[in-house]
Amino acid sequence: GVLRLSSVLGMLEREHARQITIDEMASTAYMSQSTLHRTFREALGISPSQYLIRLRVAKAAELLQRTDLPLDQIAFQVGFHAGPHLSRQFRKVMDEPPSVFRRRVRA
Repeated sequence: GVLRLSSVLGMLEREHARQITIDEMASTAYMSQSTLHRTFREALGISPSQYLIRLRVAKAAELLQRTDLPLDQIAFQVGFHAGPHLSRQFRKVMDEPPSVFRRRVRA
């Protein structure tokens, strides 16, 4: 199961910016959706969707650190549909808003 997860992780890494369904992840891994969920949880401790959100937040953090792009633009580049959505998820994962993170890492 873990080996088949690597194909999903690779796809998410390469294509995180587009809309990716659980069904698509499951077929990439040649698993049912429930097997994918279970295997993800066993291997990584989180669900596939949580993994994708954390990956997108990490990509956003990189862009916040090394560019002056506005939040909306960063949101679209990493796969969130709007700045406020990125902001909410960013705060959940990173424990601070994107604006505070940007100021802190550039200080």
